[in-house]
Amino acid sequence: MHLSRRHFLALSGAGAAALAVPGCSTSSAPSTPTASLPNPSTLPIAFLEATGVSYPDQVDDAEAAAAIALTMVQAALDQRTFAVGGVLVETATGRVITAMHNNVIRSLPQSPDSSFTWDPTAHGERQIVSWYYANRQALNLPAPEKLTVVTSLDPCAQCAGSLMTAGFSAGVVAYDDVAGVNYDLGTNYHGLPRRFRPLADRTFGYYAIPGQRKHSGSTRPIYSGEPVSRATADGCDRLFVESRDIVAQFRTSANRVPAEMTDPDSLPTDSPVRTTLTAVFPEAFSMKLVNFRHPTPELEQVLVDLRDSTPGAENAVAFIDPFGNLLGAAADTFDVSPIATGFMNLVQGYSQARYLLAADPETQEIGSATLTNPRFGTFVWLHAPSPTKTTTIKDLGIYDLTVEGSGAFPRGNFQYYQPPVQGSMAGLRRMIATMGSWTDPADPLQAR
Repeated sequence: MHLSRRHFLALSGAGAAALAVPGCSTSSAPSTPTASLPNPSTLPIAFLEATGVSYPDQVDDAEAAAAIALTMVQAALDQRTFAVGGVLVETATGRVITAMHNNVIRSLPQSPDSSFTWDPTAHGERQIVSWYYANRQALNLPAPEKLTVVTSLDPCAQCAGSLMTAGFSAGVVAYDDVAGVNYDLGTNYHGLPRRFRPLADRTFGYYAIPGQRKHSGSTRPIYSGEPVSRATADGCDRLFVESRDIVAQFRTSANRVPAEMTDPDSLPTDSPVRTTLTAVFPEAFSMKLVNFRHPTPELEQVLVDLRDSTPGAENAVAFIDPFGNLLGAAADTFDVSPIATGFMNLVQGYSQARYLLAADPETQEIGSATLTNPRFGTFVWLHAPSPTKTTTIKDLGIYDLTVEGSGAFPRGNFQYYQPPVQGSMAGLRRMIATMGSWTDPADPLQAR
């Protein structure tokens, strides 16, 4: 029996950033090599383009688009990450704009047969959205409503929220009856608050598969009236299951409980751990709380200042480790992308910093001994997420991945100072309860 996608997505999160996947054999080519490591000051990196993977620049039917998505699935499996992929297509013409696959897990340069979590948000669909906004002006790309993301697997909460926020249509090949937006296979989106269901109905379409299902959902995605072959759909599903089983079989966790860790604040100021984090987050190590579960007014002021100094930001989020250290803080960067919330920026930056330390033999041990699994720390929002926004669907999905869902979240891990910018806390709690059938529910607490 296979464990649920939600459970494996959780294992792949920043909360499982010490995920080591030793060499394993698949029926495909060797794993994708890791590119040269970035400078910490360039983090977070929002997307990674597929390298060494070719695909046509035009598709003339649904099967051809789905076949490119399947090519990305295979590339992800070769990388020993979760086998999901997608392709961005101009709806009116069939022009292929880009294609991407899951990059949650990447090889370590010093040991290509071992892997490590790069970024729990690096799902194919979310990366396509980020790529689009990074390249929209330079490439003179069509407006989002004129584009379709053809994805190999029904999108999770993070990716569904990203696609709805951006305005793309989504053509789906394989069902996911656990963590997909259409998890109950009825295209009624019971896992979403009622206010968002009409938008989901306009966004997500499910291609017909001969002998398996008729088309359902939106007719806006490209070639929505055409079928996808059973072989292609089965390939998208089978390779995803194969990839998650590989991760489960070879998963070894080097994450340590806080009692077994060293306070990173005790390290010299020029230690790689401190210099790497401060390059990503200038606020890192600027504050130490007496109790990591009791955020202070001084931390709130840090978040206010960060929000106010970031153009267009509405919110900012901090991460406190079990020793009380402020390890990172990030504000929304909506001038970069409408999905670039402070929480996503924080999770990406912290996860990628941990990867850089793991990817250097000289820092691998000290990074593991001092930088905690986010499950053991505290995330603090300046404003609780707004229940009226599709970005909150995305962020609740990211939270589920980051602190490892499929179980009770640590009480006090999710805190906020002020109510949502839009909507109410009662609305947010209703949203969380509704999404609990799709993701694991969070438990927001107000910092006092």
